[in-house]
Amino acid sequence: MRGWGLILVALVKTVAYLGLEARSVEVQCSVAPGLPKFNIVGLADKAVGESKERVRAALSSMGLALPPKRITINLSPADLPKEGSHYDLPIALALLAAMGVTDAEQLGDWIAVGELALDARIVPSPGVLLAAIHASEAEAGLICPRAQGSEARWASEIPVCAAPDLASLLNHLKGTQQLPAPEPGVVESEVGGGDLKQVKGQETAKRALEIAAAGGHNLLLTASPSIALRATAASRPHVGHLSSLESFPKAACREHQPRWQLRTLATTPCDRRAVPPESGRRFSTRDRCKCAHLLRPPWSAAPRHCITNATITGRYPR
Repeated sequence: MRGWGLILVALVKTVAYLGLEARSVEVQCSVAPGLPKFNIVGLADKAVGESKERVRAALSSMGLALPPKRITINLSPADLPKEGSHYDLPIALALLAAMGVTDAEQLGDWIAVGELALDARIVPSPGVLLAAIHASEAEAGLICPRAQGSEARWASEIPVCAAPDLASLLNHLKGTQQLPAPEPGVVESEVGGGDLKQVKGQETAKRALEIAAAGGHNLLLTASPSIALRATAASRPHVGHLSSLESFPKAACREHQPRWQLRTLATTPCDRRAVPPESGRRFSTRDRCKCAHLLRPPWSAAPRHCITNATITGRYPR
């Protein structure tokens, strides 16, 4: 924490998600004399702007009140778009550090992500896997919700502090309470699809599947919609299991895991009752890394022929 006269500034590190990449973001909190006001600046979207109300309610449930001063939260770099509710926890920690409730210097070695409930619980937020990979590259620890601690621990060997609520996290940072270290998540194999024995004809497509499975290659199969072709494509996971899943490098699995989690809903069959026209925008943030379980390759997706480009890519272009 830095102080200039009566102005106190605290810094907490977090991340911003741009597709499948996590960028470093510094949450700067300034508590200065003036009319009581709570502002968040730094190109924040609506969810981030509403964070001040969740932070205010969470601190109130802990018996803490905001100081009657001018509070300014800056998300740096200011020209980088900030989306999502995972900024709640770093904003709360930066504010508590500026108020002197916790040690700001101790927070310098951690990256914080998580959404705050009104009763100060830390609830899951999308993107923890990407944040864990970024923290590993930055050689920093990760503070995340307890429900996502196993996922973050699986992604890297960095210290992970998985807290159920804000009070437990503060006690852990002060040393009065020790939070248990999360265990790495259990990797599950994807359920296989059909069997090529059930497909009559389609010799060229079946030969391509066998070659791709034997060599561990990617495969893109496009053609006019037909039952036989869909049955052939559905056999791709089953054929891919000819190779041992245990021999697949964990580093490569970590690299491709966010891509699988991002496209889990974006490549589902195009049912207009379940997928509204504006769903491409929604996939960009809320459904990112939404899966609670971890899957090993080979992965397969079989979208319907009526799927749109926006649904495949996950969002509309800006």
